[in-house]
Amino acid sequence: MTPATATTQVGTIDTSWFQAVSYGQFGGWNATAVNWQQIPTPPMDTARACGNAFRSTIQSEGDQAARDQGYDLGSY
Repeated sequence: MTPATATTQVGTIDTSWFQAVSYGQFGGWNATAVNWQQIPTPPMDTARACGNAFRSTIQSEGDQAARDQGYDLGSY
């Protein structure tokens, strides 16, 4: 996936879907892909393949990778 593809997916395709299912209540996202960050593969949850711990690990690792690159997460 390229940064342009990711930007289109979130900023256009996903936004359109959320706007449709919310009957126009969702305002949309302004999306811009920045430098790709690599994070360690998170361990799978024992109960479910993609449970909350799995997603939480991806988010915390991604947040840390962004902070390490100097991004201010409060700006997003």
